[in-house]
Amino acid sequence: MLGPTASSLELARECVWPWCPDAVRVDTSNPDAQFGSAGHEVIASLINGDALFFGELAKKYGLDPEKDGPRLKRICDGFNEKIRIKPGWRAEIAFAYDPDTDRGRELPLAGHRDYSAAGPSEFVGTADLVTMDIVGPMRARETLVEITDWKFGRRDNVTVPASNAQLRFLALAAARTFGVERARVRIGFVDDEGGVLFESSEMDSFEIEAVAAELVAIARRLRETSTPVPRAHCRRCPALVSCPETAAAMVKVAPAPDSSAFPVVADAAAITGPEHAAWLLHRLWAVQKAGEQVESALKKYADEHGGIVVRPGVVWSGKDIPIENIKLTPEAEQLVREVLPEAVKPTVSKKALEEAAHAKKLPIAKTVETVMGRLRVAGAVTKSVQRRYEER
Repeated sequence: MLGPTASSLELARECVWPWCPDAVRVDTSNPDAQFGSAGHEVIASLINGDALFFGELAKKYGLDPEKDGPRLKRICDGFNEKIRIKPGWRAEIAFAYDPDTDRGRELPLAGHRDYSAAGPSEFVGTADLVTMDIVGPMRARETLVEITDWKFGRRDNVTVPASNAQLRFLALAAARTFGVERARVRIGFVDDEGGVLFESSEMDSFEIEAVAAELVAIARRLRETSTPVPRAHCRRCPALVSCPETAAAMVKVAPAPDSSAFPVVADAAAITGPEHAAWLLHRLWAVQKAGEQVESALKKYADEHGGIVVRPGVVWSGKDIPIENIKLTPEAEQLVREVLPEAVKPTVSKKALEEAAHAKKLPIAKTVETVMGRLRVAGAVTKSVQRRYEER
């Protein structure tokens, strides 16, 4: 396998350091990513007709079976109800593409994201859903391959299909595999009720050729250079700590007489002893404090200047988010028990109300708003505002 998988090509377009011999990549997955992986398996199982055991599936991905198992089941039930699975749909299809020969192929997938069958000069990736479609007027019908990627959670930081490096690669690999010249790439945003909002874009032969040229360039850089390129993409880098630019920046922010005595590492096994650990901890504290001060200054600047342009079309800015908190007084507890007794715990939140409504097969939005309305009238709801800074 050559360098990054499809999901990392967006980063590889900017910097190939994470796939160089000296780079040490670490697992940067978080609970949201783990839930997304579980959600992908739910939909793939529905398409393939496989049995699902939601508690076991949650445990498989390091999630809480009691909390996340019902959430996965809710997605499964909603998706099965709202999306008509058609004959010919294929889930979890792995592709390989060789930029040296401009050829694509379907890989045998021995396990989840197992690319051991790939050759040394091939880029690889897995499409969540692959379908074929016929488009165009009757006398000029064309076959195109359609690639769908499921996304769970917030949509804010998802690159649109037309410029999504992962989808563009999969479109190229699938087009070469099936011998077609057109592709449609789609993102299906899956909500907690299994509903899906699709965004799509079509690619003609010229756009597919442009992707092939991009991969030739990335392959050349992987083979020729090992120089890091520090920019905004660094925050998404799995090899950030092993990057020489990071180590230099960390020591510059938190200077010490023995700055060259120890390496900056992110692996407990790589810490050589107590002195190394203490040195790292002192540097970490200083960098964290400096980061807090810089973040505070950036928030103030963003508020005064209407945000900060991160990249074309994307601005990092603050927004006031209204928050409703439930005070669980005896009266409030009784009001909740009358409609959703399962939601009464040491505390009650909107999330608990939603889960209880789903368990009773009640209309979730309507039921939760009914309960919240009663709580507001009873004076059991307090309001606050949280200012959230993010890319928009």
